[in-house]
Amino acid sequence: MTADTACMYRFYCPHLPVLPTGKGLSDLTSQEVALSREESHHGLGVLRLRAGEEVELFDGQGGLARGRLAVAGKTAVVALARLWRVAEPRLRIDVAAAIPKGARVDQMVEQLTQLGADRLIPLVTARSVVDPRAGKLQRLRQHVVEATKQCGRAYLMGIGESMGLGEVLGEGVSASGTTRLAEEGIPGALPGVLPGAGVISRAAICDRPLNKTTYPPAEPGAEEGQHPGAGVGVRLMADPGGKGMSELRARIGEARRVLVLIGPEGGWTDEEREMAVAGGCLPWALSGQVLRIETAAAAAVAILRQDEVGPAAV
Repeated sequence: MTADTACMYRFYCPHLPVLPTGKGLSDLTSQEVALSREESHHGLGVLRLRAGEEVELFDGQGGLARGRLAVAGKTAVVALARLWRVAEPRLRIDVAAAIPKGARVDQMVEQLTQLGADRLIPLVTARSVVDPRAGKLQRLRQHVVEATKQCGRAYLMGIGESMGLGEVLGEGVSASGTTRLAEEGIPGALPGVLPGAGVISRAAICDRPLNKTTYPPAEPGAEEGQHPGAGVGVRLMADPGGKGMSELRARIGEARRVLVLIGPEGGWTDEEREMAVAGGCLPWALSGQVLRIETAAAAAVAILRQDEVGPAAV
């Protein structure tokens, strides 16, 4: 987040125009995008923004835009002025974590989004107490969007479907069969629909129904036919009996992808520890104290991201 962005209202718009090939920044003329009902209500009804105010849009996949707000009835329309892309972080961080009870999972999702996790995979273990269903996962994805608006990052954190430890490590996982466009987490993307397809003229605003906000699909970033652990440079398992980061840093080295396992509050079973180590996980002691799930997950991402601090980190 840059200094000028910190005071600017941001809105999620999954169908920004496609940046011309080879262009890092593009000045736009006569292009407008309409925000979804939810985003329009937030801007016009909650924040009470008025026509002419400058806002920033993000598509959740690195695309950003600036423009001036216009109003067409209850719909917020943005006349675009600039469009650019932010490079992905060098390091991809996937967190497979047991889900805590109650509102603590909301806090965990918000913290992981702010700190720069790329994906959260709800992990089902022998001592797990929560196995989130589709409705709860969808609600958590909405929290991701809100946290992304607040913290200024350009990429949405994905939230996968619940998986067991063996599935995360690559046992018994079948190919997904979905398109790469959807698997890369482009919100609202359907086969054959370009990311810029949501760009419309002001005259068309009142003539077409506006869809509700579409949140990112369950498995962003996954290659077709791969499980979450596929292609991981380093696998870490949070465990009080593990080594500290000073001893593990050399092992992480120049890895481009890290998978972090966070167990339940009841701890890992001996069988789970053995499975994880056999699957290539390095036991990692995050702290000398006992941490809650959400604290451990946030601490892990913060430590791994500390060398990438900067406006282009996320």
